[in-house]
Amino acid sequence: MTDNRFSSLSVDAEDTSTGNLSRKLEKMKRVQERNPTTGRAIKIQELENIVNPPPKSIPVKTSKNNKKNHKKLEKEKEKQRLYHERMVEKEKKRHKKEEEDRKREQDYEEYKKDMKDKEDERKRRKLMSDSYAMEQIDKFKDHKLLDEFVNLKMRDLKYCILMVLDWLGYPNEIIRLIMSKVKKTMLDIPIKLFIQPDIYDYIRRKYKNNKTERTLKLKYHPDKTNGKTNQLYIFLHNIMNEKIEL
Repeated sequence: MTDNRFSSLSVDAEDTSTGNLSRKLEKMKRVQERNPTTGRAIKIQELENIVNPPPKSIPVKTSKNNKKNHKKLEKEKEKQRLYHERMVEKEKKRHKKEEEDRKREQDYEEYKKDMKDKEDERKRRKLMSDSYAMEQIDKFKDHKLLDEFVNLKMRDLKYCILMVLDWLGYPNEIIRLIMSKVKKTMLDIPIKLFIQPDIYDYIRRKYKNNKTERTLKLKYHPDKTNGKTNQLYIFLHNIMNEKIEL
């Protein structure tokens, strides 16, 4: 193929004919179609790249980015796992505390019930033992024993009463009447109130205790009290004979 002798002039005229690159490109393409040249083809390609540049390529994620995203994902997963474990542990502790509180309350209620049952049993036994004691007292008491108790009590009170009456200026006749009235009043007092606590405690028991009996006999023997407890000793001896041998 022979070159057109006017081709160079056409290109120069084409280059200066317009400032619009798109129109210039179209003109060059039309000229190239009629009279193709290598130089023009190169210029067309250069201009094509300027007017219609190729789209930018989307960068492909590299393995480095993949590793970074993978680490980020793993970190998030680990964070969620730790959070879940904390919540599970917190819930376990809450359930454990509730269970401990329920058990503590249950134990306390059982303890209160047990203490109430024991107290009721103690009261029941006391009532039974007091009832048994009164049966024994009523069985062996007599007026001689009561007189002895009253006389012993009067000896303790007589001096104090006489001192008060004398200080108040009462004549002897009135004092004797008052003392007689006091004694009669004391005779109306239940005999149980005169019995010594250690003796009454033993009366409540149904079973014999030799050690306790020896102690009481030595303590209230008439030889130890200058004859003040003759009736009490007889009463005590009768009570002891009623005890059941173990």
